[in-house]
Amino acid sequence: DRDFTRGEAGAILQAFKVKHAAISKYFFKPEVGFKLMSLEAEVAFNVVDVFINNDKCILPIHDGFVVKVEDQQLLDKTMMQAYSSVFNGISPVIA
Repeated sequence: DRDFTRGEAGAILQAFKVKHAAISKYFFKPEVGFKLMSLEAEVAFNVVDVFINNDKCILPIHDGFVVKVEDQQLLDKTMMQAYSSVFNGISPVIA
């Protein structure tokens, strides 16, 4: 652990903006952050709904879920479908 000087922090931020230039115009815009949080919540609600409607246990934790081992494939499939549904047919890229 170490503290960064203002200059170091500024250099890191600038490098981040350059690396992600295609989306950097959206950085530090509260309305964009709020919209993304809302979309993420919609995906999560959709996943939880599928599990509830199938009488399956699911525990949402921050940006993930805990399910029984035997429900892992259902979770993976449901998360992909929920994401695609919320983001108009775009499939998530998982790396």
